Amino acid sequence: MSKPSKPIHLPRFRSFLPAPAAGGGFVLGGLRGAAAVLLGLVVFGLTARVQAQTVSIDIGGASTSTASEGNSESTTHVIDISVSPAHSTDFRIDFCLSGDANFVSLSDGDEFPNSAHSDRDYDYSILEPVDEITTFISLRQDNNCHFSGVQIGGGSTSQQLRLRVFGDRDIESDETVTMTLRRRSDTPGAVTISSSANSVTHTIENDDTAKALIITETEGANDVRSTEVEEGGSDNYLVRL
Repeated sequence: MSKPSKPIHLPRFRSFLPAPAAGGGFVLGGLRGAAAVLLGLVVFGLTARVQAQTVSIDIGGASTSTASEGNSESTTHVIDISVSPAHSTDFRIDFCLSGDANFVSLSDGDEFPNSAHSDRDYDYSILEPVDEITTFISLRQDNNCHFSGVQIGGGSTSQQLRLRVFGDRDIESDETVTMTLRRRSDTPGAVTISSSANSVTHTIENDDTAKALIITETEGANDVRSTEVEEGGSDNYLVRL
């Protein structure tokens, strides 16, 4: 007689989803109680660690902008630096300035360049709001660019800088300012710079033109084309632009 065959038991794969356990508590992939909680915390920690924060920049919601420089005083343009999602702690990144416009660094509180900059050989400055007080940023220089840093607070998703353009009456070509973000040596490893929104360019549009010099005889109504004055005599003229 043949012997009856024995049933074959195949191993079952356990789920990693929590399941009720006898006597209370739960089972996570065959682990009970504290061990399951510990494993869950490790998995959560690894997930949170790999979530990167991306930093981007825009000016007026775009990567480029153009505005007339004006003839006197200054105009201000807002530059937004955004972080998504927010980082848990404060961190700093650098921005690099380039272009053919000339930068000037001013003392805190100076609205316009002082006598030290009376030659007017400058076009713009960068300001950073710190505790609602506007601070002019000074630049350092390395082999690649003039640069400075900006701090973004923990839990914050944005920081603003202000590009202040100084007007003049000089006839010149349009000039540009380009600001490019870059990491610092102390920037957290999870913070990355956007590959598509890492720089902005502002064009300072010249609005000055050459004007004709008009000479008018003060006693006449017409512009002077030719006139005669007797020897020893005199005449009066008005010169205007």
